[in-house]
Amino acid sequence: MKRLVIDRVWTDDTYLWIETKDGQRTCTPFSKWKRLAKATKAQRDSFVLGYTGIHWPKIDEHLGYEGVFVDAGLCEV
Repeated sequence: MKRLVIDRVWTDDTYLWIETKDGQRTCTPFSKWKRLAKATKAQRDSFVLGYTGIHWPKIDEHLGYEGVFVDAGLCEV
């Protein structure tokens, strides 16, 4: 699989949004992950972008970019 180059990541009250440099965009509801579903907006907004994914240190959660895009049907493993 081609490596995803992430351009930006943001959140709203319900979703995590990810956009790649080539314009692919996906959103996924926080309700899919127990820790993110229970987190406050401030905790959700306090993430660190890494080479392979997004990490929320305050709630000890990590999501890989590839998994989010595969789950959305935008790429294959």
